Amino acid sequence: ELKDLMKQTKSDIGDDITSLGCLLNRRGDHEQAMNYYLQLLSEPSTEQLDRARCYYGLGGAATALGQYDQALEYHSKELEIHKKRSNRTNIALTHMVMGQIYWKKGDLDIALAYEEKAYPILRLFADPQLSNVHLTMGNIYRGKNEPKLAIQHYKKALELDQQQLPAHHENFGIIYTNMGLAYSRNQEPKKALHYCLKAKEILLKSLPPTNSKISEIEGYIRRIREQIEQNRKF
Repeated sequence: ELKDLMKQTKSDIGDDITSLGCLLNRRGDHEQAMNYYLQLLSEPSTEQLDRARCYYGLGGAATALGQYDQALEYHSKELEIHKKRSNRTNIALTHMVMGQIYWKKGDLDIALAYEEKAYPILRLFADPQLSNVHLTMGNIYRGKNEPKLAIQHYKKALELDQQQLPAHHENFGIIYTNMGLAYSRNQEPKKALHYCLKAKEILLKSLPPTNSKISEIEGYIRRIREQIEQNRKF
């Protein structure tokens, strides 16, 4: 299991001094990941790009722990470094992540503004993370109770990832989960169940069993099955 996680981590971000923190985050060991990143930041020899990666990892860990304001602080520090380096792609990627956090906070209009900042740059450079912008936009529109528009963005995210990722990558599990939730909100529970079951299959293959996404998808499946049962009574 650990070997598979290390292989996936190297595939996604490479093999550098921050890779262990990424691995810990993937395993759900977010507090350990934060301690590791903070240790790297305390070392004067840590280069600026690695510092940016540390702030990115800290933001990811804080987000997973529900510490959204703290996460935004970390990503703001990451953003400062990228702006000093004038790296447009990394600036756009940080905007994308900050939009995701604002979505989690329920600040949907701010979230959408950040995603719209990120979109043209990532599209210009055909960045593989463009699919995640569509995913977050889908989440935002689902939050705005516009499930049909959300589904359009999820389908675009799916189309992009199918061109660049292996069939059982975690991203597909996340996209299918959100498609299921959008179809549920659009009062199409059978389609919702179909996509959530696909999501569970992929997440079980791509994540360790302790990852919170596994328990989340199981909860969604239970609720959608209850929705189907309720519809049968009428």
